[in-house]
Amino acid sequence: MAIQFLFIDYIKFRDFVHGLVYFSLGIGIFMQHRSRSPFPIIRNLWLLGLFSVLHGLSEWGELFYPLETHYDPFGTLVFLQGLQYVFVLVSYVALYAFGLKLLTAKSKTAAESLAVIILLLWLALSLSLTGLPSLALETKLTMFDTYTRYCIALPAALVAAFALFRQRAENSGLMASSAISRLLLLFSLSFGLFAVFEGIFVLPTGFFPANWLNEEWLRLHTGIPVEIYRTAVGIGIFILTFRLFNLYYLETEYQIEKFKGEQIVFLERERISRDLHDGILQNLYGLGLRLSHCLSQLPPEAEAVRREITEIIAGANQAIADTRQYVHRLKYLNSTSPDLLQMLDFLAREYKNNQGLTVSVHSRPLSIYLTPEQHYQLYHVAMEALTNVVRHAGVHEAEIHVELRGNQLHLHILDHGSGFRPGRLQLAESREHQGITNMQERAKIMGGILNVRSAPGKGTNIGLRIPFVPALPPYDPAAVD
Repeated sequence: MAIQFLFIDYIKFRDFVHGLVYFSLGIGIFMQHRSRSPFPIIRNLWLLGLFSVLHGLSEWGELFYPLETHYDPFGTLVFLQGLQYVFVLVSYVALYAFGLKLLTAKSKTAAESLAVIILLLWLALSLSLTGLPSLALETKLTMFDTYTRYCIALPAALVAAFALFRQRAENSGLMASSAISRLLLLFSLSFGLFAVFEGIFVLPTGFFPANWLNEEWLRLHTGIPVEIYRTAVGIGIFILTFRLFNLYYLETEYQIEKFKGEQIVFLERERISRDLHDGILQNLYGLGLRLSHCLSQLPPEAEAVRREITEIIAGANQAIADTRQYVHRLKYLNSTSPDLLQMLDFLAREYKNNQGLTVSVHSRPLSIYLTPEQHYQLYHVAMEALTNVVRHAGVHEAEIHVELRGNQLHLHILDHGSGFRPGRLQLAESREHQGITNMQERAKIMGGILNVRSAPGKGTNIGLRIPFVPALPPYDPAAVD
């Protein structure tokens, strides 16, 4: 009887608990938020927090109506109701945005198009209420609430449920555990239930299906008000979200393992650089000196042999220069800041000084900090593309364009040189070099795609698109007070 009194008969207590569940969830999410997480669901959890806080505040709005009607029977009450509907609307939009952020590019495009359609539909239906002066204000508010739930709450919850379900298939590495997969499935089901009780069972309204399938129908057939179901779903989302915070521990483990791997790569580069300098370079120097000595000992009549040895010496000198550049670049990668633009400027200077290629760098953001792995892979993609310009394009200028579009990094390296037919690329690669293939492999390592657009006489555009998780800028002691 006590439970029935508190949760069924005592409406204000029910509204208070409902609002408290969502408000507490939102505050908890904001306290735990990590914007630089490698996991999309963690990076975008703040949108779920915004939804929860606003949804909780909108539920609490019901508690203040009796107080305000005692002092101001109309003006303040209308203001509070309007503010409540604004909170409800923005909360559902935040939930829709949360789902969008978790979708892949293809699914996101369809969901964004759907969002535009339903927002226009909701706006048209809401504005149509202004043309019905004969309806009472209470009836208009009920219809507005129904339109909002049908057009925004229902699609938002379904998109969030679908996106969370898809996360199960798209996660890899530490995220690909059976426990996380089950958690995401339950999370998805909870938002499916949210869609049912928030978006389908609405206030009784004079049009189909709200005049049949509504809150009153649910109460008559189950004996339980819809608010109880909504509160139960909210408690479920609350529990699942806080269980999802275990991902923070997984993320810490992931970062530790990643750091260990980066340290191994760092030490290996140091070893390779040292071995190249002390071993291969010294051997090449010695070979060049011996060949020069042999050249000086040749009789004047051995002109053919002299030319051959001269060509061999030139090749050895080129090998020495290439190896020295490689050692220099390895040391650069181990000592430099992870700023992408600094790295591209370094490459531009290198190719200007050593190859006579003028490279102009264009970037919309002024600073883009990369993880060491991104830095290493992008460095070699850019270097290979610029080397191809030097060897094959027949021009002395190239351009690099960098742009951030949401969570995607776009890098384009283009020239206006001789170009080629991409359809013949595979045959050319097998005979001459593996440059394009290597760039494509590096793009795959970063989870991205590399496209080559070219035509004879129309230049070449190497386009790279990779998922981008911003890294922290390097520690600067001078910036600390």
